[in-house]
Amino acid sequence: MKVLAIACFLVIGALFFVYVCKENPRQGMSALEDGQMCLVSRARPAFYCIPDSNFSLVNAGWKSVRPTDRRLDSEGVRLSLAVYQEKTEKKGLLVTAIAETPGEWEWVAAHHVPFHTLRTAEAPYGMEKIYESLFILDSKQNPFAVGEAEGKFLVYRGKFLLCFRKSQLLIEYHEPISEEEARIIDLNPDFQRAFVERGRHACTVRFIRKGENISYVENPEKFEPLGDAYSRERLGTWLGELKHPGGNR
Repeated sequence: MKVLAIACFLVIGALFFVYVCKENPRQGMSALEDGQMCLVSRARPAFYCIPDSNFSLVNAGWKSVRPTDRRLDSEGVRLSLAVYQEKTEKKGLLVTAIAETPGEWEWVAAHHVPFHTLRTAEAPYGMEKIYESLFILDSKQNPFAVGEAEGKFLVYRGKFLLCFRKSQLLIEYHEPISEEEARIIDLNPDFQRAFVERGRHACTVRFIRKGENISYVENPEKFEPLGDAYSRERLGTWLGELKHPGGNR
């Protein structure tokens, strides 16, 4: 009788293991109706990111990253991202990313940006709120300036804090700018506004309402590890800071 009970327990455990392994991932990539691959999340709130048709996917995957707060133990933030290159002469880069904290850690205040900002704003966005910022990165700060990419980059960032600040969704649009443009951009608000509009139109986030059934959100392809693509140190700074609800650890 005892042997039978143990055998049943092992069978149930094996079936549960198979079920967990086959369960669809929380984040992944799915093809839209036009064939464009997009980042999707099945967590609540579920969403998918729709890149403008002028962008082509160049890389996607996940990576464990240690953000600015060094008090994190061995655990890191799970960062899943998709990177796109603009097809036009502007040579723009689009990044869509979701970063999930371990344990009880949370992302800090929504308006926080780890770089000096030229302008910030916040506004309702569907069921959520978007926190926008504009800033300049040089190639040593920019995790996505790889290979021969050098110089400075103007960056539009749209940020959403989700799941009680346990997740942050980042939408970024990058364009290379000259040293001269970087020096005078503070004096050119029209240029800033035009760039922010380009950033807003580069990608649309679609949050899924309760009861909606979107097939490509429910069945995404799981992310593969990014390996050596993109510097962990730069990505950690780029993501920003964490806080622990219990205070200092």
